[in-house]
Amino acid sequence: AATNAIAMPVGALALAALSVITREGWVVPAQPSAIVVTISLVAGTVVLFTLVLYVLGRWTATAASFQFPLSVLVTVIAAAIPAGESVRPVVIAGAAVVAAGITVASGALDRRPRPRAL
Repeated sequence: AATNAIAMPVGALALAALSVITREGWVVPAQPSAIVVTISLVAGTVVLFTLVLYVLGRWTATAASFQFPLSVLVTVIAAAIPAGESVRPVVIAGAAVVAAGITVASGALDRRPRPRAL
């Protein structure tokens, strides 16, 4: 956590410096929807990062890593609903493949008894 607490601001400053050096224009969004999206992006990043750290403190790293492919699927659905868009069948098929992969990788189908901790 401490490494990321240092690395994220350093990275942001480096990107801001590169933006200034390349004379990239900085524009504050004027549309209300863009402002909401920007606030959601910033708040979502901080909140989700905090939740990932919380989960890593309580689960194994392997178990916690399964949330990353699942978060993409949740994002697609969560973004489609307010936009009034439909999720294409190929995305649903991809979601099924991802879910199957996570099930196999997590050992959920393994019926062998697990060794007990000492």
